[in-house]
Amino acid sequence: MRHLLLLISVLLSGCGQRLEQLFDLLSGHETQTVVLVGKPVTLGPAGIALKSSETIKVIGEEAGVCVVLRTGIVLAPQPEMDRHYQEALSGTKLSSTITLKSGQVFQSSSVAQSWSKYGKVTSGDEMAACLSCACGPMLPVGSEVSKIEVKSSSPIRVLGMYWESTNAFDKLSRSN
Repeated sequence: MRHLLLLISVLLSGCGQRLEQLFDLLSGHETQTVVLVGKPVTLGPAGIALKSSETIKVIGEEAGVCVVLRTGIVLAPQPEMDRHYQEALSGTKLSSTITLKSGQVFQSSSVAQSWSKYGKVTSGDEMAACLSCACGPMLPVGSEVSKIEVKSSSPIRVLGMYWESTNAFDKLSRSN
């Protein structure tokens, strides 16, 4: 019966991010995605301070800011995706500073490659570099973010930036 409900929901929901939200709802997961910059911008050593009119929350253990590098990158075998990613970064190092409403400050230079079929900032097939606190103190789940600053070691043109936090993997990380 659950599979039938899932199939009907998928057919009724269309595609794109609505489908991802539906899967979160059916699985009991929660994800927050907030577009911080929805247009091309140049990052540099001086950094850019990002704020949002929407409350930015730490929903789960996986949380951070993503810098959209390219669009139109069709999902391919990992070596090809790695090549696109390295070309897009062209040696630039990214870092972020996340300030919580409590005043706590978290630094991050842990960068992971991300790809989205439906895009978060662009229309789709979007490649991003996502900065998180994966290698240091984790952002406290339930906290709110007051400011995000993103810097790059050298100037780099990006297509936009977004915040994303999810609790989809929290149980997995606790069991390891």
